[in-house]
Amino acid sequence: MIGAVFFDLDDTLCAAAPAFAAGRRAAFAAALASRPTLTASALDDAWRQAHADLLPKLEVGALTMAEVRGLRFRRTLAAAGMPDDALADRLDALLGETQLAHLRAFDDTAALDALRARGVYVGVITNGADDTHADSQRTKAARLGLLDRVDGFWASDTMGPRKPDPRAFAPALAAAGSPAERCLYVGDSLANDVAGANAAGLRSVLLRRGANPAPQLEFALAAGQPQPWRIVRSLWETLDLLNGE
Repeated sequence: MIGAVFFDLDDTLCAAAPAFAAGRRAAFAAALASRPTLTASALDDAWRQAHADLLPKLEVGALTMAEVRGLRFRRTLAAAGMPDDALADRLDALLGETQLAHLRAFDDTAALDALRARGVYVGVITNGADDTHADSQRTKAARLGLLDRVDGFWASDTMGPRKPDPRAFAPALAAAGSPAERCLYVGDSLANDVAGANAAGLRSVLLRRGANPAPQLEFALAAGQPQPWRIVRSLWETLDLLNGE
């Protein structure tokens, strides 16, 4: 019997990608309005360059997500030849606030309440910042009311390791008090969620909303891809997995 079910946050419990895209568009528009000589293509190139430098440091633990967040627009404007730390901080705030305004939880997050009603421990394990900034995993979860619907919440900036490092799952497993093999981890990423859960000994569940079972299976079983224990199309389907079969 499954004793705990943990979930990824972004694009598993909430539609994070379109919300972040809206935030970035708003920040880019403000940057271009503030610097008329800056072109959209140059700004985009500078943004990519900044992230190409920052993200590898994030993945190896040399920077936290909060630190990356604080540097991304500073590095972007510098790479574009227009360094301005004050403007960078305003753009960062605008991105976060706009993202929150567009963020929506998926309708099937009601499955979290159903799981808890059955006595299952429910938690969130996510990569990202764990502070009060608008662009923080904890802030996003709080805005959506998700913190009140789970028993525990863990973000990588507090834990240290990031998924797929199996150590990222250890604090949640300890809090749940269930052995890893009796826990599910549900997420939309093969590389982070499935691979990480597998390495930590949890039963990995790949979420593929709206996809037909056959294409899902073909996708998941592609050569060299981490293998999920199960594939679901809705969070509601996790209730059917509680017997562990």
